[in-house]
Amino acid sequence: MTTWHEQAACRDHPELAPDTWHPTATSSDDPEVRAAITVCRACPVTAECLEYALAREDAPGTRWGIWGGLTADQRSRLRRPERTRPRDDPRVQQQVRDLAGKGATDREIGARLGITADSAYSLRRRLGIPSGKSVREAAVESGGTP
Repeated sequence: MTTWHEQAACRDHPELAPDTWHPTATSSDDPEVRAAITVCRACPVTAECLEYALAREDAPGTRWGIWGGLTADQRSRLRRPERTRPRDDPRVQQQVRDLAGKGATDREIGARLGITADSAYSLRRRLGIPSGKSVREAAVESGGTP
């Protein structure tokens, strides 16, 4: 056992049973989970505990339960790379401006950027860029369906 384990507030906690740290509920709204998280907040080794759990995410003892003050679901969200929505990405916004300035339709913008025509339309509106041809107008002109 590592040194930080010996300093952990959950170790031999006088008021909470050992299974409190491995509750059946996964929601942080559950009273048992909240009780464990409250103890973790006052723990002097919360960071070490979380680091330990994140490094051993697939180990049977650390995959579930409360570690470092977080539930398994919360730790899972920490591991996921942060995604930027296309509408919030300044590079995508500039590309939409450039393509719209060249007269591209929403469908063409969507195809070029890997987003749907509806998303291109919404992004164009959000940026205050007047729409050239709508998806429907472009489809009718080309003899297709929108």
